[in-house]
Amino acid sequence: MPHARFLCLLMFLLLGGCASSLPQTAVLDPGEPASTIWLVYRDWHTSLLIDGEEFRQYSRQLQHDPRLARELAPALVVRVGWGDGDYFTGKSKTAGTATRALFASRHSAMQFIGYERDPLAVIPEDTRVSLRVSREGLAALVAYIDASLATNDGAALRYMPAYVENAGVFFESSKAYGLFNNCNTWTGEALSTAGLPVRSAFRLTPRSIFEQAQGIAAQQQLAQAAVAGP
Repeated sequence: MPHARFLCLLMFLLLGGCASSLPQTAVLDPGEPASTIWLVYRDWHTSLLIDGEEFRQYSRQLQHDPRLARELAPALVVRVGWGDGDYFTGKSKTAGTATRALFASRHSAMQFIGYERDPLAVIPEDTRVSLRVSREGLAALVAYIDASLATNDGAALRYMPAYVENAGVFFESSKAYGLFNNCNTWTGEALSTAGLPVRSAFRLTPRSIFEQAQGIAAQQQLAQAAVAGP
C-alpha cells in the first residue's frame, strides 16, 4: 500500500508538471538593453544557449580551469546543461543508472559545449525558443551557473571525463540530483534567476518548462511588434 500511494503521488506530480500554464508577463522595456538566450530540449533533457562573448564577460569560473577556458574561449555560443554525474557524462547509460539517479545519485555534473559556429542551424526549430533577458538578468544567470559548479580548496573545478564524443567538457556540480530535482527543474531555476517568471517546483518534464518559455516568448514578441508598429 505505501508503494501504491507513492506511485499515485508521483504520477500526480508528473502530470501536474506537464500541464501548461501561462506565466506572468516578462516583457522588457523595448528601450532597455537586453540579451537573447535560448532554451533547448531534447528527449528528457533541457539546456541553455548563451552568447559566448557575454558568458565570458560575466563568468568568474573560467579562470579556474584551463579545460573550461579552452572549450569556451573561441565559442560563438555556449551551451550549458546539468544532470546526473554517471548518466549525463555517458559513463553509464543503462536504465538501472537512470533509475538510481532519481533515488540515489552519487553526484551531478555540469556540461559546457563551446560552438564556434551558430548551432541553431542543426537544432530543430520546434525544440528551441528564444528569450530576452535584461543585462542584469543575464549576469545573474551566469552567476547561477558558476554557483552550480563544485570546487576544491583554492577554487579549482572538479573535472569529470566525458564518455561520449563531441560532448564538450564536464565538471562536478555542487547541486544534488534526484527525483524532484532533475535537469528540468535546474533549467527552470536558471531561467527564474534570469528574471523570467518560470515556475520550476515539480516541473519535472522538459515540456513543462518549454511551454512556459514559449508563453513568455510570445508575450515578448507581441510587445516588440507593438513598438515596431505596422
